[in-house]
Amino acid sequence: KWHTERERERTDIKMRLRCVVEMVVVGPRTDPLSLKALDVGCAIYFIWMLAGEVRGDGLRYSKFAKAAGLTWPSRVGMAVMYLPSFLLPSAFLLLKLSHSRLLPSACTTRLLLTSSALSLHFFKRVLEVLFVHKYSGSMEVKMSILISGAYATATGVILYAQQLAAESNQEPPIDLMKWGVGVFVVGITGNFYHHYLLATLRSEKKPSNGASQYKIPQGGLFRWVVCPHYLCESIGFFGVAMIAQTFIALLTAVGMSASLCARSYKTKEWYLKKIDGFPAHRKPFFPFLF
Repeated sequence: KWHTERERERTDIKMRLRCVVEMVVVGPRTDPLSLKALDVGCAIYFIWMLAGEVRGDGLRYSKFAKAAGLTWPSRVGMAVMYLPSFLLPSAFLLLKLSHSRLLPSACTTRLLLTSSALSLHFFKRVLEVLFVHKYSGSMEVKMSILISGAYATATGVILYAQQLAAESNQEPPIDLMKWGVGVFVVGITGNFYHHYLLATLRSEKKPSNGASQYKIPQGGLFRWVVCPHYLCESIGFFGVAMIAQTFIALLTAVGMSASLCARSYKTKEWYLKKIDGFPAHRKPFFPFLF
C-alpha cells in the first residue's frame, strides 16, 4: 500500500510537470522522430560543453584560447564562429518573406519573429567582432569551426522546429511571444553594453613592460557581477525561447545559460589570478546570488 501511494505521488508530479511544459512549449511529445533525434543530439552537446567548463577544459576562445596546432587571428576565428549562424536565419527569413518555393509555405508571426531574433543576435555578434572587440592573440582553427558548427546546428534545429510548428498550426495554451520580444531586447542590449565596457579597457597591443593588458571592469552590472555580458546573453536566449515556445529553443537557452554560468566561475578565478586587487566579492554570474 505504501509503495502504491508513493507511485501515485510520483505519477501525479510527472503529470503536473508535463502539463507545465505543455503550457509553455510546443512538444516534445508531438514532435516527429527527426526533431526528437536532433533534440537529443543538442542535449548531448550542451552536457559535454557544460562538463568541459566545470572541469576547466571548456571551449578555448577569448581568455582561455590556446595557440595549439593550426591557428588564425582571433578576430578571424571569432567571425567564423558567428557568421554562419547569422547567414542561416537571415536566408531563412528572406526566403519566407519572398514566399520562395524553396521552403514550405507555412508561415506565422512566431516563426518570423524567431528567425528575426536569431538573425539579429548573431548579426550583433559579427558587428562586435569587427568593430567593438579588441584582439591581440590567435585562435585554434578547429575550435572556431567546432563552435561555429554547434551554433549553426542549434540555430538550424530551432528554425526546423518552428517550421514544423507552423505547418501543424501548433500553439501553446499560454502565449509568451510578446513578453519574449521584451526579454530578448533587454538581453541583447545589455550584452552589447557590457561588451562595449569591456572593449574600452583593452588595447590590441600587448604592453611592452610586461604588465597585464587587463583592467578591472567597471560600470553597469560589473559593479556586482564578474560576467554580466554572459548573464545578458542568457537573458537573450531565454527571450528567443519565449518567442519560439518550442522544446529545442528552451533546451538551447538552458544549455547555453548553464555553460555560461560555469564559464563565469572560471573567469572569476582567472581575474583573481591575473589582476591584483580584483574585487573578490563580485558574484560570477548573477547579482548577489551566484
